[in-house]
Amino acid sequence: MFLIVIVAQQYQEKNQDNNRQNKKYAMPSHQDSIKRKAKLPLKRFSKRLATDNESNSNDSTSIRCLSVDEMWDQLSSGVHDVFDQGYYDLAIEQSDEVIHNLNEMFIKAIKLRLNVWIKMGNLTGQLKNAAILVEKAPTDPTGYISMARVYSMRGQQRGVIAVTSEGMRNVPSTEQPESYKVLITLYQEAHARIARRIDFLTELPYDIACTVADHLSKTARGACVKVSRAWRDQLLHYPKIWRTCTIYPVSYDLNLQLLPKITMFIKDLSIDCPSQSIFDKCMELVGTADFPILQKLAVSTRYWDNNCHDWVLTNVSDTLMELDLAFHGTFAASLSRILMICKKLTVLKYYCWTTSRWFSVPTLPGATLLTNVDLGCHRGMVQGNRLIGLFENSPRLRVINMRSFDEGALPAIHQYCPDLTILTLNVDDYTDVVDVVEDRIPNDVVGLRHLLLYNVVSGAIVKPFLETHQNTIEELELVLYSEAELPTTAIVAGEGDDWGFLSNLNNMPNIHRLSIYAGRSSPIQEQNLLSAIRKCPALYFLSLECFSHHGITCDTFQAIGSLQELNKLRIASCHIILPNGNNNNNNEDSDDTDETLNPTQLLGVLKNLTHVEIAYCRGSTDALLDGVASIPNLMLVEIRGKMTTMNVNLRNITSKLAILEFLQQIEFDSVNLSLEALQEFNEESCHIKQIVLRNIKNIDKYQARQILPSHISII
Repeated sequence: MFLIVIVAQQYQEKNQDNNRQNKKYAMPSHQDSIKRKAKLPLKRFSKRLATDNESNSNDSTSIRCLSVDEMWDQLSSGVHDVFDQGYYDLAIEQSDEVIHNLNEMFIKAIKLRLNVWIKMGNLTGQLKNAAILVEKAPTDPTGYISMARVYSMRGQQRGVIAVTSEGMRNVPSTEQPESYKVLITLYQEAHARIARRIDFLTELPYDIACTVADHLSKTARGACVKVSRAWRDQLLHYPKIWRTCTIYPVSYDLNLQLLPKITMFIKDLSIDCPSQSIFDKCMELVGTADFPILQKLAVSTRYWDNNCHDWVLTNVSDTLMELDLAFHGTFAASLSRILMICKKLTVLKYYCWTTSRWFSVPTLPGATLLTNVDLGCHRGMVQGNRLIGLFENSPRLRVINMRSFDEGALPAIHQYCPDLTILTLNVDDYTDVVDVVEDRIPNDVVGLRHLLLYNVVSGAIVKPFLETHQNTIEELELVLYSEAELPTTAIVAGEGDDWGFLSNLNNMPNIHRLSIYAGRSSPIQEQNLLSAIRKCPALYFLSLECFSHHGITCDTFQAIGSLQELNKLRIASCHIILPNGNNNNNNEDSDDTDETLNPTQLLGVLKNLTHVEIAYCRGSTDALLDGVASIPNLMLVEIRGKMTTMNVNLRNITSKLAILEFLQQIEFDSVNLSLEALQEFNEESCHIKQIVLRNIKNIDKYQARQILPSHISII
């Protein structure tokens, strides 16, 4: 250990005696240098000082370092003298004085270092130095005050009370009254903070505390269990908050620890494990623990092993009512085995990633209780006739969704599922259909309400559903297979049918939504499909897409003009066959024919139509848009198209749209829009509030802003 003695010698004027010196700790010219050197280790500091003194011989300040031996020689010179002269008692007294001085210097050094830690904001350094100060100087209040303040900043009020209590016992109140008052203040503040802290979870009534805990997220509940033993015991006795438990990659460790203690409360259990070892642990727990009220189980895994995991379902089969299985690996639980084990299931969601061989259900020993079935396969098209055994023994089914299936199961569904309300085939947005629609259908409703069939090959398969449920269907979507895309497995009767039965159907009065995608159908098929519009007088939404052979003709628009409840019309990728609205028909039949064929007259009578979308059409799009501009209560128009297919003179159209009273928004996407056409909206009578420009090459947002008035926003 070295004791540093910094001696600063300042020379007077050059003509004065060099022996006259003033001793100072540091000169102003060396303050920055001393601050930098204070960070060096002690030995390196001494060597650095000697080097600096040699290199800066012309400087007005000189610094040197005394070792311990040199300092001891100076402090103990008097002790050695009296010792050599034989005055031993006096030598002991002077030695005690030297030791006292050394202790005082040590305490001052500790205080100096403590102040440095305080300036730096280092709480750990403050706490360590304050503890040393309390040990070496128990009557000095500085150490107690510093420790108490650190504990207070850390929220450790019990530590503040302990330190200040010891300080008030050791520090004389008469010698340092101000510091003693600080200790008392810290002591009282700590007690006040403790008095204000209330453990709300244990103090609140049971039902209120349970409601508060129920609003916590699943992760937060697991974290709260770790707060204290009281919280853990309290939370584990709230059955309501543990009704749902999820084991997923982020928090599977915590939930696995809690799962054995809350199995008696769980009604809904979801398992999505990141590794095979964790999944095996979960399956072992589910297979051995007691789940007396478990009603819903969801498992998503790629590590399913039929030899090890099938028995897990047996343990929970007595109470299980909803089962959601997603197999992302090579192996999966057989659908027929699941139905034989879990006989109380009402909802079954079954998704397989790789192969369709797990879907086979040729027969079942008895009837099931299923009301909702969602089946899907990621790769390949599954033959629907594999599921005939499922539908034969499930007469209570109300909701059926099948993805990546052909039409083979539809005859069995029509025959054995009389209570069906929703039937979807190969629909991508099935989740949205169920979330929006299923909750609105009462349990006592009888008859099919929503029929969404994608990739349909044969009209003969659809015909029984429309004939049986023509008075109950509210939504109908038909997406036909293209001839070039016919699946090899779709070998069903009536594959070449022309959908002529649609023209012979009675009216379907409750259909509000009708969507038809014609694909590459023949002209006669397109004509028959369009005849369905006349059978749906109460349509609210109509979408026609890919009618490219027969096209959308005046007959179709006459049918559309009869839909007085129509609110939204969408026509996409169709061939429009209309005469120019400004031309007269020279036919000799009757004068009324001209008005009937005029597109303005065809669409101008639809007073409830507020939203129109025309996308990627070809042919007489000018006449079609001219008819759109005549719709009296139009509020939103979307015009989309490609430069090569939708060549429209939009200036004539925009001039008519600009004067519509209720039009609020127009969207142009990939159309040939000119500045002159856009300038038509710069009229005082224009009520439009927003114009959307997408993929418009001729106009950018800045140019549009210069043309349009300030009240129209541009996107």
